[in-house]
Amino acid sequence: MSVRNRWNRANHHSDERARTFCWPTVQTSKLLVRIFLILFLSLLACPSANAVDPDRRISQYAHTAWRVRDGVFAGAPSAITQTTDGYVWIGTLGGLLRFDGVRFVRWTPPTGEHLPTTAVISLLGATDGSLWIGTASGLAQWKNGNLLNSPETAGRVNAIYEDREGTIWMARSRTRAGAVCKVTVSVAKCYAPKDGVPPYAGTLIGDNFGYLWIGTSTALVRWKPGSSTSYELPGLKSNVGLAGINALAAAPDGSVWAGISNSGRGLGLQQWVNGTWRTLITTTLDSSTLNVFALWLDRHNALWIGTEGNGIYRVHDGKVDRFRSADGLSSDTTEGFFEDREGNLWLTTPEGVDCFRDIPVVNFSVHEGLTGDSVESILAARDGTIWMGNDSSLDYVHGDVVSSIGPKNGLPGSRVTSLFEDHAGRLWVGLDNGLFVYERGRFRPIRRRDGGAIGVVTEIIEDVNGCMWAAVVRTGPGNAGGLVQIQDGRFATEIADERLGFPISLAGAPEGGLWLGLLKGRLARHRNGQLQIFPLKNTNAQVEQVLAKSDGSVLAATTDGLVERRGEIQYTLDHLNGLPCDRIYAIVTDKYSNLWLYTECGLILIKSDDLQQWRGHPDLKVRFDLFDAYDGAQPYLAAFKPRATRSNDGRLWFANGTVAQMIDPDRLFRNSIPPPVHIEEVIADRKNYSTRNGLRLPALTRDLEIDYTALSFVVPQKVQFRYKLENYDREWQDPQTRRQAFYSNLHPGNYRFHVMASNNSGLWNEAGLNSISTSLPPTIRRFGSDRCAWLRFWHSFGGCIDSECNNCGGRKENFAKPLRPFRRWRGSLDPMMTFNF
Repeated sequence: MSVRNRWNRANHHSDERARTFCWPTVQTSKLLVRIFLILFLSLLACPSANAVDPDRRISQYAHTAWRVRDGVFAGAPSAITQTTDGYVWIGTLGGLLRFDGVRFVRWTPPTGEHLPTTAVISLLGATDGSLWIGTASGLAQWKNGNLLNSPETAGRVNAIYEDREGTIWMARSRTRAGAVCKVTVSVAKCYAPKDGVPPYAGTLIGDNFGYLWIGTSTALVRWKPGSSTSYELPGLKSNVGLAGINALAAAPDGSVWAGISNSGRGLGLQQWVNGTWRTLITTTLDSSTLNVFALWLDRHNALWIGTEGNGIYRVHDGKVDRFRSADGLSSDTTEGFFEDREGNLWLTTPEGVDCFRDIPVVNFSVHEGLTGDSVESILAARDGTIWMGNDSSLDYVHGDVVSSIGPKNGLPGSRVTSLFEDHAGRLWVGLDNGLFVYERGRFRPIRRRDGGAIGVVTEIIEDVNGCMWAAVVRTGPGNAGGLVQIQDGRFATEIADERLGFPISLAGAPEGGLWLGLLKGRLARHRNGQLQIFPLKNTNAQVEQVLAKSDGSVLAATTDGLVERRGEIQYTLDHLNGLPCDRIYAIVTDKYSNLWLYTECGLILIKSDDLQQWRGHPDLKVRFDLFDAYDGAQPYLAAFKPRATRSNDGRLWFANGTVAQMIDPDRLFRNSIPPPVHIEEVIADRKNYSTRNGLRLPALTRDLEIDYTALSFVVPQKVQFRYKLENYDREWQDPQTRRQAFYSNLHPGNYRFHVMASNNSGLWNEAGLNSISTSLPPTIRRFGSDRCAWLRFWHSFGGCIDSECNNCGGRKENFAKPLRPFRRWRGSLDPMMTFNF
């Protein structure tokens, strides 16, 4: 049973009261330690990023789940929000946690203060930077290090809402003092049935007209002070005092979605439209069959539905999608949703916290409707259809519909190998040990003159004269690979040249003939019946793909980099030019003539201008963009061709032997929000210090550690840092993703520490708060019992300073006068050191 269900099933009036606390008078301050540290923060309000793309399936988002069973949470998660400083906060039945994308930190209140109870039910990050915490026994506010518990809000706080004026409203139950409260800094005013407010409020939201919508045990109430209208739900008449409407979402058209914990006729998910109730019914969903616990309208106005026991649903433009624990969700029961400022969608369940985010490279697999996860070839046809060679099926995507042709509906074989579309729009399909033409819904075989099968077709292409060519592998003793020509839809000839071996790749040359990629570092050209071999320089790499360009040049994707041949000149683009890896599985150009490399370390984009610069300067380090596993790229070597293709809408498609992958060069999801940066902790000689202003550390501190973080949740693993300690570091230090700075044996002096961070798209946050600067006198070591060492030093120059050493002579006055300023300075030293961050 869910957290909400356990708390809500019998949530009628109770005399339970929250304990009363006052605002603590804690002096707030900020950072630092043993050195003058200044942090470059960005707490500026940032524009919201887009929501997750509603045109994609939920299974095509990147999904991360943190689970209770893994020890992440002390209790079942129940609420989630984000504060203006960038932190994500997670409320559980065992307390409150703060999350920076990498580390969960349990929140602890100031000494002597505590929440009304540890069970957190609801959260709100307000526009003033405060965090409102709704517990099972009352409401609290956390702001600038101060905790305020409001005694007027005793009861179970089911929801918290901030209106356009910044006023905080809360819905509560288990109290007789009013179900809706208006909360200000100093006092909370609660409204009871005499004010038109129901005795129980399971949730509330606001609309564009200044009204609050309140979900109750039996009805939906539209209310503001002085005006109240109740819209009863017939199916909830006998539900007085029990959980009824658990969730609300106000649509831009003025309608209101109501999520009801009970299923049945007129229950589940209902939409209030102009005073009437409607059930959402589509070909795949009857919303009255759901037990709804959570609702969310994202920035694309897609409606997210969290249920008890049935996973989550998304409704957008009449299309319904679903995601369940079988797909990876932490639980099939959902407690709440939240959308952060970067557009990531979060949800809490009794078993954990889930996060969905957009990624540039998305998969098409069995989750999206393919018949299997064995995509070995892919082809974009001119009519917009994407054909995929799968195991036991020829799958295809047209628009947003996934279909397939299998043995039961006409496929004359089981394993689809290579694919090609000729100039007439006919589809050529390698199938098992043969070759077929698919036209008008029928498969026609292409056979040898003796009636035998062509062989296993690894690639098919068409030359400028309209002749078809197939690279084949023939099975059986004495049979080898070769090149087969098909003319006018019939077998014409086979080129059997031992120099060819097994042709790996084919490309039609614009000037006529073919280019072939071969084993052991060789290219070949077949034209006018003649075969020429061109060994690649300094490599025996296998040529995985050949791309013949209109200017007569040839690109070869090899296991040792990208090779370009122009006339008799050859250039290689590889790790020496800055590429992160050399093995390339496939290449394709987009509509802007940019080159995309499908490599073992990810999908690499090289802009056409950068490629042109490399052609002029082959030793140049090339600029590129890398899309790796965090971006959804999962490259691998598919067995057949094509491995990469471009559809007429500009999207690029790849086969990796398991799934089909797609990227849209026009929708790369660049993150435009720089991450806020925070210094979280200072550790000196293994002792933790708070980051408050004027922090004093003992002299002679040897080891200093400064922990910092940056708050970007799209790909936290890609957040990069730079820091610099002025008067120590000559250059900015590059710790990459490390979130600590370490220093040892710093000399006395004044220091300033700067830290900045970039998000997953490489956008750096270089803005910060104004620096705080003070002077610090140099600190020397106090020698204790070895003071005589100093005196002996001075004695070596001709005299003693004073009588502090029993062995001093009588000539101290010779040195006393010039050393009096030193004595005064020494006497003013403090064995503690003060620093400002």
